[in-house]
Amino acid sequence: MTSYIPFLAFIFIGAFTPGPNNCMALSHAARGLRSGVTFSVGVFGGMLITMSACGLLSSFLTRHLDSAELIMKIIGCAYMVWLAWRLWKSGGVNDGPVQGQRKLLITGCALQLVNPKLIAYGITAFSVFILPSFHEVTILIWFAVLLAVVGFAGTLTWAFCGAGLKRIFQAHPTLINRVLAVLVLVCAASLIM
Repeated sequence: MTSYIPFLAFIFIGAFTPGPNNCMALSHAARGLRSGVTFSVGVFGGMLITMSACGLLSSFLTRHLDSAELIMKIIGCAYMVWLAWRLWKSGGVNDGPVQGQRKLLITGCALQLVNPKLIAYGITAFSVFILPSFHEVTILIWFAVLLAVVGFAGTLTWAFCGAGLKRIFQAHPTLINRVLAVLVLVCAASLIM
């Protein structure tokens, strides 16, 4: 790795900018900090699995990226549109029962296995920044852990923001969820532009 600054800028921007994980963590935390943190811990587990897979499979995928990229974009856009629709329809933080902590943990983890932003982030981080300089499996796994930890920090930050903004969420629940839905749609649009 010739320079760590572009790599660190890439991973921190990817982790802290709006995306499905961050918007969902914000939304869950508006129901209570514990819900947001539990969801974020699930996200971390899923990120660790996904980043490991990205690291170990990036060399194969980059060889066949043209066909894989289109399929990932279609699936990713559909997934983000579905998330945006759920947020748009929810109307507010008090709509429906609060999910159990175990279900939030599993949901946060499972969503990472199909999260297109995370998969694109992982493939890009490995193929552009890591694989040109490092090839040993143990080093790739350490990079996967680093990417997952930074991603967890970003999601957890958004969860704390959601808990801190709980009063605003309660005062304007429909508006906030619709703004979050639009942010998720912007993420989806960025995949196809």
